[in-house]
Amino acid sequence: MSGTGRRRAPEGAGKVRLTWRGRILMWSAGVCSALLLGGAGVGAWLHQDLNDNIQAADLDNKLGGNRPVNLSPGSKNILVVGSDSRDGDNAKYRRTGGGSWIAPCRC
Repeated sequence: MSGTGRRRAPEGAGKVRLTWRGRILMWSAGVCSALLLGGAGVGAWLHQDLNDNIQAADLDNKLGGNRPVNLSPGSKNILVVGSDSRDGDNAKYRRTGGGSWIAPCRC
């Protein structure tokens, strides 16, 4: 046996028969390929979905002409606007001792 997982067919036969090891190897390669392609597809879909959720606003007209030179054209500046209130649903993050607070990160 040559170690490739294939046996030589008798002379005159046109097909090469796979051994059990060869069949398992082919099935494993097929399953891994399907999982890899499926994972890449889900990743691409998730990236596109998150990227489409960003809302843009053109502020160039509102800022006026006295602006510095744009040194990185095509870049995205992302401003996240939110509330710093500790009322309502955010009451569980309130500290009673004063000072600064740290929001927990559940990654």
